[in-house]
Amino acid sequence: RINPATNRVSRAFTYGKINQLYALRVGFGMRKYLSEKARQRGVAVGYSYEFGPSLGLLKPYYIEVITGEPGGNNRIQDIRFDGDNLNQFLNQDRIFGASAWTLGLDEVGLRPGLHAKAAAHFGFGAFDEVSKSLEAGVMADFFLGNTDLMLESELTPGVTNSPLFLSLYLKVQFGKRW
Repeated sequence: RINPATNRVSRAFTYGKINQLYALRVGFGMRKYLSEKARQRGVAVGYSYEFGPSLGLLKPYYIEVITGEPGGNNRIQDIRFDGDNLNQFLNQDRIFGASAWTLGLDEVGLRPGLHAKAAAHFGFGAFDEVSKSLEAGVMADFFLGNTDLMLESELTPGVTNSPLFLSLYLKVQFGKRW
């Protein structure tokens, strides 16, 4: 979408999003191999687990809305959801796009939490010059306090927030042996 007054292109936005959550994790765990790598073309199979404290950084999500009457002097205003501006925050005809990511950095809230992950690990080639491994697993984060990311409203049906976040992940590693 282009604003004719400023000739500016809008940024993509997520409808109904009210916060962004970033996690900082400190983990303790172990990796155990169930098999040894063969000298050439061998694969070592194992598993790993990790757990520990997390710190969630909860940043408000701002959107740009068009103010003023249609066809009149319109201007763009940055807003965040505050409980009183539901109709303005969810009015798709007035939303221009997402605000700059830096907006709201001074309003970041801290949320303590815990995390855990479990994975299958595959290491390839014991004596190859290039070290290669693959890890596939599941990770869970649980945060204390309000960590709502989406707005729960009649205008956003099916949205429910939870303090538990589950993720599947795939990690590929390449490196040179010294």
